[in-house]
Amino acid sequence: MSEETNELKYFEGKYIERDIYLNTIIALIEHKEIQLEVGITLNVGGAIISGIAISRKKYLEGIVNAVSGKDSSVAKLFGEIYGNFLEMEEDSEEETAAPPDYNFIHLKNVQIFGVNQEPISLNGNYWRGKLSAVDGYTIGNMEL
Repeated sequence: MSEETNELKYFEGKYIERDIYLNTIIALIEHKEIQLEVGITLNVGGAIISGIAISRKKYLEGIVNAVSGKDSSVAKLFGEIYGNFLEMEEDSEEETAAPPDYNFIHLKNVQIFGVNQEPISLNGNYWRGKLSAVDGYTIGNMEL
């Protein structure tokens, strides 16, 4: 490891290097008493992804709310599946086990910036990405 701010974690069958500062931010976002939401801009494989970092629970709630009331059978099924994920999330909050090891980051109000491209706004939608794929980050949203 090249810097003291990184650590190795085993994830998906391999060891990955992870930034402990970014992991700490995720831990604060996921902490049920703090419930931090913070603007963040990520560099992921050459793309710039900017939005508000939110907890896994708020991500699931947002997905369920986005598809609730839709008429299509696919939207209803999708809402039901994510509703089940949300229930499992709420059940796991009641356990007193050690805090989970965070492998994903969740964003809302996402904009994606490609090289020499106009930003793609996801119109208030949600984004989920692997922490191991983040090449760099800054606190704050990127705007043009």
